[in-house]
Amino acid sequence: MVMTSKYRLEKRGGLFFVVSSETGCCSICSKALYMRSWRLRMLTNRKGRKKKLMIRRLLCNNCKRIHHELPDCIVPYNRSLALYLFGL
Repeated sequence: MVMTSKYRLEKRGGLFFVVSSETGCCSICSKALYMRSWRLRMLTNRKGRKKKLMIRRLLCNNCKRIHHELPDCIVPYNRSLALYLFGL
């Protein structure tokens, strides 16, 4: 898992894409990561409304591991968070 602090949200249809301007490095071998695909992440706000967030899946060409890139205000492995941080 890679945390990013420099990102923006792009709304496309009913989905919010997290687009980062940072290049991550692998937490296992410290080599550069390359974008592989997108992954859907469902989040629930305080009012119980669900939001669809698309996060990037990053591949390490050295150790062949997949990492997910999360915005810094999301708690890893937790599906509910305060979406007011995003303004959603």
